[in-house]
Amino acid sequence: IRDAHDELGHKGAFPPRTTIRKRFWWPGLEDDVRWWCGTCQLCQERQRTAVHIPPTVARIATLFQKCYMDTMFMPVLTGLVSRIVTDNGAPYVKALDWLAEKYGIRHIRISGYNSQANGAIEAKHYSVRESIRGNHSSVIPPIVKLSDDNIYRWPEVAHLIFWAERVTVRRSTGMSPYYMVHGVEPVMPFDLAEATFLSPALKPGMTTEELIALRARQLAQRPEDLEAARQRVYAARFPSLRQLIDRFKHSIRDYDFKPGALVMVKNTVAEAEIGWRKFEDKYFGPQVVVKRHRGGSYVLAELDGSIAMLRCAAFRVVPYYPRLGEIFDISGILEEGRQRVEQMEAEDV
Repeated sequence: IRDAHDELGHKGAFPPRTTIRKRFWWPGLEDDVRWWCGTCQLCQERQRTAVHIPPTVARIATLFQKCYMDTMFMPVLTGLVSRIVTDNGAPYVKALDWLAEKYGIRHIRISGYNSQANGAIEAKHYSVRESIRGNHSSVIPPIVKLSDDNIYRWPEVAHLIFWAERVTVRRSTGMSPYYMVHGVEPVMPFDLAEATFLSPALKPGMTTEELIALRARQLAQRPEDLEAARQRVYAARFPSLRQLIDRFKHSIRDYDFKPGALVMVKNTVAEAEIGWRKFEDKYFGPQVVVKRHRGGSYVLAELDGSIAMLRCAAFRVVPYYPRLGEIFDISGILEEGRQRVEQMEAEDV
């Protein structure tokens, strides 16, 4: 089996099985070949297994409770929120540590190389970028054609792009972000030209009491509108959830590795690159599971006991299958790993 598989290019189970069956036979031949190929270290490093974790429907945060943050060639301004989600970039970590100490804002960091966890902000990059460039698209049409395809003019048009983003009605909520915050629609230039105001008409000579009463009536439905928007967003996620499950039903896995399990970790850095890095191993390992966090990510350790500083997303982890005779003493690694994790969590607090 070793000669038919290892010496002939590690081509999976079918070629060596066929080669051997033409020359030999014994009971359990196919199982032996499948086991040998499945426990091959090189094949496990080069495997193309794609794992999708079971999708969930996240709780809908109310207005200004949760914020997703990322940068796209320009600084991002945020208000005072209770939670901010970012990647593990050093500037974010340093800045959010300062905000946590000064204002008590909770910093949620996505696991390493798991940009889809920050998808709420990543998805808007394309829309904003194409709006700045002014390229027409059949999928996401540009908001305005302002920069005449000259990306270097972005400082001149950025404020207009973001204003248009705020006043554009969202399909998921049926409201614009502006309306969700203020309770009334903004006054557009064509409103002034055509006198088609969406808010109640203002009359000249109104007293202060009448003006306050009018504004109060405009804002009276705002809490109900926000709750209705939250319910619509929550309900809109279920069709997408069912579509995702149907699309990836053969690759959705929840291994739920326990402490001490041996795993391989997907090399997502090489996967995202082009050129010579595509020849790098698709997985590396084995590594030892030290702990699984409530959010699903793992704390892993090398076989020498070194603890990874970044959490590993669940979709990057697959089982490692050792050969007979490959015995790893991981008791010391687990004990040292638990102590190190407790120390890291204490430092975060």
